[in-house]
Amino acid sequence: MKKIIFVCTGNTCRSPMAEKLGQMMAQEKKLKVLILSRGLSVSIEESAHERAIFAMKTYGLDLLTHRSTQFKNSDCSGKPLILAMTFQHKKALQKRYPEMNDNIFTLKEYAGESGDVSDPFGRSQAVYDQCAQEMSALLVKIFDKLQEELV
Repeated sequence: MKKIIFVCTGNTCRSPMAEKLGQMMAQEKKLKVLILSRGLSVSIEESAHERAIFAMKTYGLDLLTHRSTQFKNSDCSGKPLILAMTFQHKKALQKRYPEMNDNIFTLKEYAGESGDVSDPFGRSQAVYDQCAQEMSALLVKIFDKLQEELV
């Protein structure tokens, strides 16, 4: 089973939203994939940010049980597809896990676009909603691509 890991800084905003949206899209396309999210700077386990939780309700998705998780060595088992929210996240992962370089991309890069998914942390609900919409559009492209690869 293919494994996809979405990565951001604290695993409380972008990556958990991408995880839930990705799980929804994989289910809709009947793809057998394990979808997770991780953070690069998780010191204590935290819930998803309340604005991320609210943004996901728009999609009928529940982030209430999410707990932030640090990216660790064992996450690299099985050579997962790692989709980072920013170029800086990608570079940090490539430096820490050079054997995974061929499997690490930014979310936008894998969707055929350039740039970063901006961090909504500390911003308004509208910014969180916009971030979720942006990631949803990117994930549609990504899961169309994955559907072709996995069939």
